[in-house]
Amino acid sequence: MDFMHEHRYNKEQRLQQLSELRLALRDLIGVVSVRPSFAHLKSAYEAALADVENLQLHGFEQEHLSALSRAIPDAFHRHKEWIPPLERDAIGTLIEPEWFLSLESKLQPVLSKARVLRELGYY
Repeated sequence: MDFMHEHRYNKEQRLQQLSELRLALRDLIGVVSVRPSFAHLKSAYEAALADVENLQLHGFEQEHLSALSRAIPDAFHRHKEWIPPLERDAIGTLIEPEWFLSLESKLQPVLSKARVLRELGYY
């Protein structure tokens, strides 16, 4: 018999998750701010940060958390055949560029924390 796991987040756990997301978004905004090609994402992440702070101050229901989670974009269209950007190093080997690694190190925690908000909670 296969059992589904059900997550039961309480309000305090959700507030902690929002605090972690707030910090991760701040880190991510710092990284996208230095790359003009990600200016469109900066405004989306800043809007998400404002939403997080608003929910922390004024309260939330599950639909607010789910909407926030869906509003946080990935910086890349990661389709089935997607590969990360590559550049040649000094000896000609294809490597992931430093800007990508820096962005990805801040983006993945945000996306991961946002995904958790979609899991149902009970308040």
